Amino acid sequence: MKFEYSLMIAEAVPNRLDTAVPISPLNLGDIPCDTEYMECARNRLYKSIKHLSSVCKHGDHLLDVGGGPDFGKMIKSAGVEYDFIHRGVQFDLRCDKIEVPDNHYDIVISWEAIEHMWDIDDNGNISWDGVLNFWGECHRVLKPGGCFFLTTTNRICPRTYMTIKYGLCQQIHVSVCPHAAHVKELSGDEILTLMDYTGLEYVNYQLTSHECYDYIYDAPTGPGRGSGTFEESNNNYVKWRNALELFMDRPLKEYELYDTLFFTGWKPS
Repeated sequence: MKFEYSLMIAEAVPNRLDTAVPISPLNLGDIPCDTEYMECARNRLYKSIKHLSSVCKHGDHLLDVGGGPDFGKMIKSAGVEYDFIHRGVQFDLRCDKIEVPDNHYDIVISWEAIEHMWDIDDNGNISWDGVLNFWGECHRVLKPGGCFFLTTTNRICPRTYMTIKYGLCQQIHVSVCPHAAHVKELSGDEILTLMDYTGLEYVNYQLTSHECYDYIYDAPTGPGRGSGTFEESNNNYVKWRNALELFMDRPLKEYELYDTLFFTGWKPS
C-alpha cells in the first residue's frame, strides 16, 4: 500500500515570476490576507520576508521551494529573478530531482515546507528519505557561496510543551481528531543533525527561533484549558517556558525559545 500523507508535490521545472515589487514590506498590513492560510500566516511571512531582505541583493537568482506567485509578488525586488516550485502532479520533491543544473541559484528559500517532506512507507512508518532528498536538492542547486534560508515550525519550545499538558502530540500544529496536521515537526537539534548526517554543510549558519504564531495555534481551549485569549497565550508562554526549563534541567537554547525556526547558511565556496 502506498501512503500519501502530508505530501509536498512540486513541478519539476521551476516557474518564473517577472513582476517586480519591493522585497520587504515595511508594514504587516502589506501582507495580503485574502485566504484562510494567508490570514493565519501573515506574521510568519512578514518576519520571513524581512529576514530575507537582509541576505538578498540586487541581481540574485532565487528559487522558492514550495512557493508560488502570491509569495513571489511579496518578496521579489527589481533586478532579482524569482523562480518557484509548487504543488503539482508530475514531480515529488521527496524523491525526484529538480530539473535545473547544479550550482544554479544565488539563493534558495523554503518556508514551512520541510515538515511536509516525510515519507510514509508501506508499513505505515515515517521515513526520513523525503526530508533527506529535499535537503540534498536545495543544497545541489545552490551556487557555492549562495544562501539557503529555511523556516519551519519548532517542535521543542514552550508552546509545544503546553500541548503535553493537554495530552496531545508535542507540536505547534497539532492533530486533534478529525483535524489534519503535520505528521512530525522538527526541532532545532534535528535540523543540525540533518546537516551533519548528510555532510551537506553550510558555513556561518545561523539557527534562531521566532514568535510567529498567535494563540489560535496553542493547545485547544475547553474546560480547564483557558479562554484562548491573546493575553492568556502570552501568560502561558512565560509559565511553560519556566516549566520546560525545569523539566529539561537547563536553560533553553536560543533556537528553543519560540515557535518558528529560521535556518540561514551559506554553501561553502
